[in-house]
Amino acid sequence: MHKKDKEEIALLAFELIEDGDIIYLDSGTTCTKLMELIFNRKIIIVTSNTAILQHVDTLVAEVIFLGGKLNDSLSSVSGSLTNTNISIFNSLLAQMVPMLLRGLLPLVSLKPIRNSVL
Repeated sequence: MHKKDKEEIALLAFELIEDGDIIYLDSGTTCTKLMELIFNRKIIIVTSNTAILQHVDTLVAEVIFLGGKLNDSLSSVSGSLTNTNISIFNSLLAQMVPMLLRGLLPLVSLKPIRNSVL
């Protein structure tokens, strides 16, 4: 894929992200471009992308770094620790979505209230 295409994909993804969102950001050039656009947003980034470490002094986003074995050529961590941590997040989401759909979990627990309506 060409650099311009990857930048366009990152911009499209950027437009979908709102303050309060929780996103998973993988490694790779497209994800790294997206990261550069969103690290100053009020969101939570779950990531294995080591490029985010270059921005620790200017981060506004809360970052949950997955941990694992460093693969410097991919700007990422991987391995059993990374997989276990991803599984934990997948399990939490798998439990939350059905509860949300059944009305047992209020939507405000997943995102902040954007306009004070209470």
